[in-house]
This record gives sequence, C-alpha cells and structure tokens, in this order.
Amino acid sequence: MGMQRTIVDPQTWLEVIVPDFATDEEALDRSRRREAGGVPAVKMEPDYGCILPL
Repeated sequence: MGMQRTIVDPQTWLEVIVPDFATDEEALDRSRRREAGGVPAVKMEPDYGCILPL
C-alpha cells in the first residue's frame, strides 16, 4: 500500500481520499455519487454456471 492522496472537491470543498488504483476524476465522481445517494456501480456480466439468465 502506498501513501494515501487527499484532494479537495472544488464543488463541495470536501476532502476526498484517492485510492492508489483510481484517478482524481474517478475519486471525485465516486464521492459525488455517494453524497447524492447513488448506486456505486452496476456491472452486468454473464454468470457462468448459473441456470437462470440475469
């Protein structure tokens, strides 16, 4: 694990922690969706071995 980077959201003036795997824009987007009560992400992928389709 590396050092955590912290940036300030220019719209809300809240501090946002940027994980090592994310860019600044991705961290800001995730923070804004969390504040708005949005769904983090929905990924529709095939579920191999499942009898019923998604």
